[in-house]
Amino acid sequence: MDTELDLAGLESSPGVRRMEAVVGSEMPFAPGREPMKLLAGLDVTAKAIERAAEAIGTQIAQRDEQEIGRAKQLVLPVVFKQNIVKMYAERT
Repeated sequence: MDTELDLAGLESSPGVRRMEAVVGSEMPFAPGREPMKLLAGLDVTAKAIERAAEAIGTQIAQRDEQEIGRAKQLVLPVVFKQNIVKMYAERT
C-alpha cells in the first residue's frame, strides 16, 4: 500500500513533501517549520524540509539536464549562403 501511495521509505506524503520543498526553497529550513504548522497544521523538522527541498531540487536539475540533452540532439538543417540578386529602387 505504501508503494502505491508513494510513501515507501518516506516520512511524509507526496503533498507534504511538495509543501516542504516550496517552503525550503523560499526560506531557511528552521524558520520554514512555522508556515508548515500555521498553514497545514503539521509539526515537521527543519531536516525534513531540507531533505524535501534537496530531493525535489535534484529532480528538477535532472529533468533540466534531460531537456538540454534532447535539445542538443536536434538535427538542424544546414543553411547555405545564396547569392541574392541586388535590386535597386529609385524614387522619382
